Amino acid sequence: MFLTSLREIVQRYMDVRMIATLSDPVEANIQQQFLLSLKDNVCQFVLSKSPKTAAESAEYGDLYFTISRIGKETDRLDVGQRHGQAEGPPRFVRPNFEA
Repeated sequence: MFLTSLREIVQRYMDVRMIATLSDPVEANIQQQFLLSLKDNVCQFVLSKSPKTAAESAEYGDLYFTISRIGKETDRLDVGQRHGQAEGPPRFVRPNFEA
């Protein structure tokens, strides 16, 4: 009875994950372990893209980090420019016609 239940559970898992060959469970396990190693926000981003393989998951993870790095660089540049404008000389200097 217990063995039958285990077989049914494994079969349902294989059906849901669309596992057809013996190499597919290995790939599914690697993908699952990769996803578990990610931070929650990265994992949610990757899962939202519905990757089929561990390689696709890794690509989406890399994409997330690239996007977040670009966002951080943009924020730093934006803040630096604002500070530079406030502390630097005025943009427009009126000519001195009195001299």
